[in-house]
Amino acid sequence: MMTWKDIPGHFDFHEVYDRAVSEAQDGAIFAEVGVLLGRSTAYLCEIIRKSGKKIQVDAIDSFEDTFACLSQRFEGMSNERRKDYDLPDHWPQGHFRDLFRSCGCVEGSEFSPSSTFTMAKHFLLNTNSLGIANLVKSKGQTFAKTYLDRSLNFVFIDAAHSLEDTETMLRAYVSKIKVGGVIAGHDFTDEFPGVVEAVRRVLGDAHRVGNSFVKQIDEAELCPAPPKNIL
Repeated sequence: MMTWKDIPGHFDFHEVYDRAVSEAQDGAIFAEVGVLLGRSTAYLCEIIRKSGKKIQVDAIDSFEDTFACLSQRFEGMSNERRKDYDLPDHWPQGHFRDLFRSCGCVEGSEFSPSSTFTMAKHFLLNTNSLGIANLVKSKGQTFAKTYLDRSLNFVFIDAAHSLEDTETMLRAYVSKIKVGGVIAGHDFTDEFPGVVEAVRRVLGDAHRVGNSFVKQIDEAELCPAPPKNIL
C-alpha cells in the first residue's frame, strides 16, 4: 500500500500533528487548509488511525495550482530543501509523468487546475486516508463559514502566504476554535514575512515549532465568539 512518503509535498510539521492527535479526544474535528497533493494529510490520517481515536479531518484546498507547475517546483527544489522535507535526493527521469499517469489523469490535463485535485484524491484513497479525511475543494476562507463558532479542536493553515491571504484566513478560523483548541500554520519564518505579520496582527503571539506557529486558544476573550450561527 502507498504511504504518505510516496506523495510529493512540502511537509516538515510532523511534531505539530503528532501533538494535536496525542492531545485530542474522540469526536475531535480538525481542519487542514492547504492540501497540495496530500502528503501531510496522509501523514495526519496515518497517526490518527494508529491512535485508535475517532477524529474527523476536513482537508481543504482550492486546488488552483496545476500539476505541471507543481512538478517543475519539485524538480527545481534544492537538495537542502529536499532533505528538510524528507524527499528523495533525485527522482528518476520521467518520474512525475509516470506519477501523473498512475493517478488515472488524462494526457494534457496536467495543465488543468483539476489535475491536483484528481491526484490528491487518488493519493488519499490509496493511503487509506479518505475514511478519515473529507477532501474539500474550496477556498479556506469560504469553507470556514460552514463551521459553527467554537466547533473545531485544531486548525492548520498552509495556504497562500501573502499578508492579506494569511490574515483573512486566520480571522476566518480563529473564532471557530474551541477554547483550549489550537490554531497553527506553516512557514512562520523570515522567508515569509506576510505570514509572520499576519500572526502578529491576529493572534498577538504564538509559539514557534520548527517552521510553524502554534497558538492555543485558552482565553475566550482573545477572540470573543459572535452570536451563534443561525441555520
